[in-house]
Amino acid sequence: LADGTLSSSGVVSSTSTGNIDLLSLGKLSLGANVTSAGGNITLAADTNSNEATGVEKFEQTAGTIGSGGGTVGITVATGAGTGTGGAELRAINSGAGTLTVTSHRGSIIEQASGVSLLTSSADITLKAGETTKGSTSVGTLADAINTQSSGAGTLNATAGSGGIFLDEADAGIIGTVTTTGAGNIKIQNLADGTLSSSGVVSSTSTG
Repeated sequence: LADGTLSSSGVVSSTSTGNIDLLSLGKLSLGANVTSAGGNITLAADTNSNEATGVEKFEQTAGTIGSGGGTVGITVATGAGTGTGGAELRAINSGAGTLTVTSHRGSIIEQASGVSLLTSSADITLKAGETTKGSTSVGTLADAINTQSSGAGTLNATAGSGGIFLDEADAGIIGTVTTTGAGNIKIQNLADGTLSSSGVVSSTSTG
């Protein structure tokens, strides 16, 4: 096993509840659908966390990720090591399963402007800079991460001084949202619907 890009150009699918694990020591680049009919989907880039320039990242260049109700977990790097890669997202639908994206030292952003849509009726959790916050962000002011939350699921996010920017499609419950450093927080809904909070929303500095 050695560092290198693990990429897909065709569909990866399970027609039943089988789990899908795609794990790369280097970059993980998805160019087509990854779907399961109820199994968990685990995607990880820079699993040895040894790349400090951000090249070894997770990205969706095309296609969607859908778990049919299983959990979706995306992780870049680990708590140990030096990996600084981020996550670049398009459409992800976990149905009734949780959807969690963790980048240990990088940001979580759209792969291209307007292409992200994270859908779940369970919790959606986005953790940028989980180990080292620095200037990491969830979305940007110009290109927020788009979400479609429903049911009792909550929207949760943490980031560094780059801030947190979420555009919810309609109604949503804001859970815990926190920036470390002077990071701004902007969460808005784009259509009529109640936007409520059930957890702490905070910036630890002047954001």
